[in-house]
Amino acid sequence: MSHGALAGTRNQELFQAACQLRDTGMAQMDVVAALAPSAEASGLRPSEVQSTVRSAFTRGARDPAGTASASFFKPIRLQGNAKQAPRPVEGPVAEFLRAGFSAGEVLRVCASGADGRPMGRGELVSYESLLENPPDVMDGHGAFVSVNPLKDGISDLNVTAYRHCLVEFDEEPLDRQWTLIEQSRLPVSAVIYSGGKSLHAWVRVKASTREEYDERVGLVYDYFSNYRLDTKNKNPSRLSRLPGALRDGTSQDLLAVNLGLPNWGDWIGHMESLSYGPLIRLSELRGYLDNGDASSLLGERWLCKGGSCVLSGASGIGKSSLAMQMAMQWAVGRPAFGIKPARPLKSLIIQAENDRGDLAEQVGGMEPALGVEDPELLDRNIAIVHCTGWSGDGFIKILGKLVARHQPDLCWIDPLFSYIGGDTCSQEICSRFLREGLNPIASRTGVTWMVVHHTAKPREQDFGGAWQSYEMFGSAELVNWARAICVLKPRNGNYCLALAKRGKRARDGGELINLKHSKESICWEEFDGVVRSE
Repeated sequence: MSHGALAGTRNQELFQAACQLRDTGMAQMDVVAALAPSAEASGLRPSEVQSTVRSAFTRGARDPAGTASASFFKPIRLQGNAKQAPRPVEGPVAEFLRAGFSAGEVLRVCASGADGRPMGRGELVSYESLLENPPDVMDGHGAFVSVNPLKDGISDLNVTAYRHCLVEFDEEPLDRQWTLIEQSRLPVSAVIYSGGKSLHAWVRVKASTREEYDERVGLVYDYFSNYRLDTKNKNPSRLSRLPGALRDGTSQDLLAVNLGLPNWGDWIGHMESLSYGPLIRLSELRGYLDNGDASSLLGERWLCKGGSCVLSGASGIGKSSLAMQMAMQWAVGRPAFGIKPARPLKSLIIQAENDRGDLAEQVGGMEPALGVEDPELLDRNIAIVHCTGWSGDGFIKILGKLVARHQPDLCWIDPLFSYIGGDTCSQEICSRFLREGLNPIASRTGVTWMVVHHTAKPREQDFGGAWQSYEMFGSAELVNWARAICVLKPRNGNYCLALAKRGKRARDGGELINLKHSKESICWEEFDGVVRSE
């Protein structure tokens, strides 16, 4: 509502905004606080704001993003909430031509009748002529242009380059059409507002033959098969709306050019990776690490983008405060207990056990002890969501939205028990949550999971040798799934953090980190492991 809602639409816009925030897990009182200033500035009374937000919270959550809804073999489902289309592009004819055609090519241009249909054959116009002298069909009932270049005629047989196919939705709101086009990541040369009820997306299929063109168009239409497309638009000589023309007083706007991935091959690769993972050839691996690994986030490739770590320990031992301390130190680009970040890392902490007071005690104790020199950087790089109303598949859907919204490097889930939505001893439950839930989100966003979990019970342990068991509560699937394992255990009256999986990559100082609670505040301190009498 920050743009200033029109009278008559203010309550509806407030309601939609409240639903969006509600679906991210935000509490009702926080939604009121977030939306009230702009709503009241638009003319709504405080009581109206309260009642509208309250109404939003009486409704169930709308269909949010699935775990792996877009795949090469499955039709798309809208991910998250529809977004408003962008403002029209200035100088639409020139921008449109440069995005879709090349010098020397010829296009078909014709006027639209009052019934919305093309009037006659129109004329064949060169790229240069259309760029310099737009035809006299630009003001009236609208104008059309061919989606592909032509020569000596206007039929499919006259197409000189099978470059574009036209995607037009029959019965979807404009904001939903825009979101579907954008989320598809299809290579799109231009998105044009028809001046009526639809957007026209020019998908760059760039086929070499008519047979290949028909095959690629079929894949595009199959991809959108959950939504009604105008199936009459499949042929290569099809007409689309010409941007810059007026249609009964409404502009046929150019909304975007060169949207999505660069080309058809990249899109196919993207869709295949969503379906079963990317194909990796040996030629791509030779020399890959010559200049380091740009995906590495922590240590020497201890954790990379899209990775996963389980931090386990007994209840009440201080796992949450340890997680907070690590997040804070990495947020400002500093090592945490010798584990160096590649750069300042952004953390999203989703937790269920600590209220605002608990969190305030942690932050209030850690900030002075850590000597943070840039609190603004710390604020920018840490976001905390107190989420207690979701678990299982419902939590995965909300999680996908939160990750998309905050775009963190690390996402902390604290604790796993609160969110897995089933028995952690069940391999089926763990696999569904971890591999079918978390992994697809990490695959499409690059987020690294930091999962806080419980050991079966606290006890003293000697970490002198190799670890045969990580003693986490639940299925062995947790250990198999996690890229890294950290175990926090009591030791000699203090504690030891064992980097029990891939630990040699984490830091130079060894895989065992001796820790103790600070006597001054809620803060962990590393020490040399020697127990001294006071």
